Amino acid sequence: MPPVKMKVWMTWSELMNSPRITKEQFQAELAQYPKSSILIACTKLSVGFGYGPGACTVPPDHLVDLHVPIVFPSVLIPRVNWWVHHEGRLPFFNGQLRYLAAETLRLRAQHPLPEIPENGPQNNQFGELMLKSGELLYKKHVVVQDELDGYANLAAEFLPTYEITSPTDPLFGFVRFYIWLTKIIPRIPVDLLKFDLEAEFQKVFPFPIITYAEFIDSFADRTEFLYHGE
Repeated sequence: MPPVKMKVWMTWSELMNSPRITKEQFQAELAQYPKSSILIACTKLSVGFGYGPGACTVPPDHLVDLHVPIVFPSVLIPRVNWWVHHEGRLPFFNGQLRYLAAETLRLRAQHPLPEIPENGPQNNQFGELMLKSGELLYKKHVVVQDELDGYANLAAEFLPTYEITSPTDPLFGFVRFYIWLTKIIPRIPVDLLKFDLEAEFQKVFPFPIITYAEFIDSFADRTEFLYHGE
């Protein structure tokens, strides 16, 4: 197995040296296009990047190089490639498209725009929407001076926050996985359960699966408090 590498996503504001976009500005941009055109593009790109099989959440390098000229205008391609190949930044990832699709579904229908894909964003405009969606998906990185606070901050930012960005309930993803771990899998008859879940989990991670389930439960409780508290 190759060593694990952590890379930082590319953002639109860094690429263009512009102010960070707000959620309201992003929704206003999305409202210019029919929902169907954006959702179809998200589906095609998800398949093109190979998301899903083998738990793939980022495309391999050759697919990145293939899609950059497709989703970005020609004037931006050299700049994007510089960030990819010299800075090691990732322009595409799974949560980016999921967040973009979720925000599209949250929009109210715009009656003046017919719901036909032909009126959607051009191919070379879609990269901008993708980078902006990824930028909104994660809060701006905060640099802290204390070493232990820095570790805690990195751990908090590493959480897959896009798993809880559902169009209906922001905690749906975590709660769904928690239910699988604590309710559904334990109720599967022994003759149908062909593997020991706890043993398989322990082969990969240095802590028991119950610890991870408890973490999900406590994190969901904390997120629920913050979500409703604010």
